[in-house]
Amino acid sequence: MPLFAPPRKTRGMFRGVARELLEAIFENARNAHPNEFAALLRLGRTGLINQYVVLPGTISSNEAAVFMLHMKPADFSIIGTIHSHPSPYAVPSDADLDLFQRFGWVHIIVAYPYNMRTWKAYNGRGEEIRIEVVEKQKPGKERTSNPKF
Repeated sequence: MPLFAPPRKTRGMFRGVARELLEAIFENARNAHPNEFAALLRLGRTGLINQYVVLPGTISSNEAAVFMLHMKPADFSIIGTIHSHPSPYAVPSDADLDLFQRFGWVHIIVAYPYNMRTWKAYNGRGEEIRIEVVEKQKPGKERTSNPKF
């Protein structure tokens, strides 16, 4: 079991990721390019990953991003990580796999050119997983688009 694992009941309410959040992540990755962008993922009350948290002291370069996990707030809604790869490959490195095993259970990698076709999600074992992308509509109503796999 990874360090800082959220309660199991949190996993049961997971429904997907908000499209609006993915678009914001793509924009941040473009702004950080050629360096990596890195943050933690927060699960909202509706079961959607709908926020990211940038940890103070996060170090980023064109080869890696380093989280200062001791700066993580005591927040069980944080369920994983997001980071960018300045290459066109959203495949986890050995360092990514090590992080995935130690922290969280949903991890997203966005690759250059940072759009809806260049991201992948992984579980804590580094296996690619399917995540629904949910578009917000009117308050209280959300529409699910095709799942990303």
